[in-house]
Amino acid sequence: MEIIGELRQTQLDELLSEVAGLHDRWHIEESLCKRHRYRVQIYDADFDTILINSSMQERDLDLSEYPPLREVIDSIAKEAAFLSKENRFGKLNGIRVRTLYTEFVVSGGKPRQFFIVDRDFYPGMNPRGLFYVRDGMHRLVAYGLATQMNRNAFPITGYYSTNKENGT
Repeated sequence: MEIIGELRQTQLDELLSEVAGLHDRWHIEESLCKRHRYRVQIYDADFDTILINSSMQERDLDLSEYPPLREVIDSIAKEAAFLSKENRFGKLNGIRVRTLYTEFVVSGGKPRQFFIVDRDFYPGMNPRGLFYVRDGMHRLVAYGLATQMNRNAFPITGYYSTNKENGT
């Protein structure tokens, strides 16, 4: 992950205004309440250390079981039938991933927004991860599938929040 720059207050205010109407905006607002908020570039290798709270499994996962993005993407690539399953709110929804996947394949675009935070905010989280997706897991999984995690499809730009100085 590469930090592009820290968000200025005006940028933060614009971002909060932009997400104000979203039904799950509290995930984003919570992540942006940290002391430092950055615009970042994420690379394919980062998908090994960014965790999400869901997988192809239909059960709730314990924090210690949260998988890295790449693991979820690899699992779905091997079992594409998942893309026809609709899971409950807050869990990885195969139909939503398929819709976003199609949009990325057709448009050739990249995810517009995603928000990650340090895993430190969640004691007990899987130690394989350094970061956790607060919002945007469907977009990131779909993008990884659409690009087949091709190194040339990266970096992608999103937001990272932390209480650590200089993002480290």
